[in-house]
Amino acid sequence: MSMRAFHISKEGNKTEITEIITSLTISGEYRSCARMCQFGIVHAAGDERTWLIRIDVGDIIKVIDVDKVMFQGPVWTKSKVTETNEIDYTCNDYGIYLKKNKASYVFNKMTPEAIAKKVCGDFGVKIGSLSITGVPISRKFFNVSLYDIIMTAYSLANDKKYYCIFEGELMYMLEKGKKECTPLESDVNLLTASVSESLNNMVNRVRVYSKEDKLLKEFTEEADAKLYGYLTEIIRISSNDEDYTKKAKDMLEGVERKISVTNFGTSEYITGKKVNVTEPYTGLTGIFYIDGDEHNWKNGIYTNKLTLNFENMMDDKDSGSENK
Repeated sequence: MSMRAFHISKEGNKTEITEIITSLTISGEYRSCARMCQFGIVHAAGDERTWLIRIDVGDIIKVIDVDKVMFQGPVWTKSKVTETNEIDYTCNDYGIYLKKNKASYVFNKMTPEAIAKKVCGDFGVKIGSLSITGVPISRKFFNVSLYDIIMTAYSLANDKKYYCIFEGELMYMLEKGKKECTPLESDVNLLTASVSESLNNMVNRVRVYSKEDKLLKEFTEEADAKLYGYLTEIIRISSNDEDYTKKAKDMLEGVERKISVTNFGTSEYITGKKVNVTEPYTGLTGIFYIDGDEHNWKNGIYTNKLTLNFENMMDDKDSGSENK
């Protein structure tokens, strides 16, 4: 097994725990900047050797595959029941601090990259790199999570798709779908594939109302409405000169088509990248975007489970309000 896992105590003591781990899963999703690591360790009541390592909430877990850091972050939950000889842990990487910290800011003509740098600097979040937009944003936020502040700024900048991810202690704001993984092919590295279609998130009509509840405009995807019936969302604007067109159009969603595949485990298949898939039985051929990933190690076997999408999606945010 190329995966190695380490426990770093609050005192800074580092211990390898690979040999006592029963299974380990690292997962991520494009709508969350915090990747997760779940694992179990042997903790038998009759075997004192399994009691030598004590892992507590707040301790740091670091997972390496070959020479790549796959995960690093604090233990968030710990559970033990009498029926098993195992302790189960759930960890989050440092992205959890963008989710769990809220703040209030007023930004006047600052680019998203400058906003991200300011927010991260104030809260001690280390930055690896930030996508450069060069587009000034004026926005005020009150009691909004750091993640929503940063993603709102990037959502308002342009039509590109961005995502937030941590590698070790460093935060990166990257353009989604810009990096491509090794192709997945049947009888080569692709194990299974499945396709799903869903109307759960469809919105084919958006109605815009004034603050006096007067209908101002309606945006409709007539083709989808004819096939599936109207599925409507409402926007209420706060002032008559508010630009609602982009917001309304961004809310329109068609049939959600997703693909789930499993493949031989490789560290390169991470949320935010794209991959070329060739699977003749299901007819899957072409470029797909990785919306979610799982990296599983069990019984010495390493596999990936990927959630793929035909479309390049972004976790669009619209927190705060316009700063005039």
